[in-house]
Amino acid sequence: MADNKFEEFRELVLSDESLQEALREVTERADFIAKVIELSRKRGYEFSSAEVAEEMRVARQTLTATGI
Repeated sequence: MADNKFEEFRELVLSDESLQEALREVTERADFIAKVIELSRKRGYEFSSAEVAEEMRVARQTLTATGI
């Protein structure tokens, strides 16, 4: 996976309230990953569950490191 593709999708989510709402509704980790994959595919992106999980791990680490 090219990191820039995931970042493109992340930016799309941040700019689209309907995508944000669709993801906010999901409470289970596995379901969230599946929803990210579903929503991204509809928009021309292809990510595996492992790739999404890794991006989530990196984001969590970044938030922890920055104290946010």
